[in-house]
Amino acid sequence: MARWHVCQGSINSIAFSHDGAYLATVGRDGYLRVFDYTKEQLVCGGKSYYGALLCCAWSMDGKYILTGGEDDLVQVWSMEDRKVVAWGEGHNSWVSGVAFDSYWSSPNSDGTGETVMYRFGSVGQV
Repeated sequence: MARWHVCQGSINSIAFSHDGAYLATVGRDGYLRVFDYTKEQLVCGGKSYYGALLCCAWSMDGKYILTGGEDDLVQVWSMEDRKVVAWGEGHNSWVSGVAFDSYWSSPNSDGTGETVMYRFGSVGQV
């Protein structure tokens, strides 16, 4: 059993990557933190636009993390780029839940390789 001190305020959500190598946490302080679970080391993170982050989820392949929070946004964080690479607007209140669907892939139009597409959903509070 281990006890980690992750942030000053409360942790609102945690999610393990599907391979179990990484742990994502989001908290009252508005930060996403990603830890290498076996080494117990912080590897990357970032701050919400405004307010607390309330929820997080990993893509099936571990390349992206979704976050949602009090800024009414859904943010897509890239593990490779270590930053927000896309965001979604449209909620009228806090985003309280996010989830990736299993990623879809289809052959490229020229028959080489494949195109990977991601689909996700989010829930906002009323």
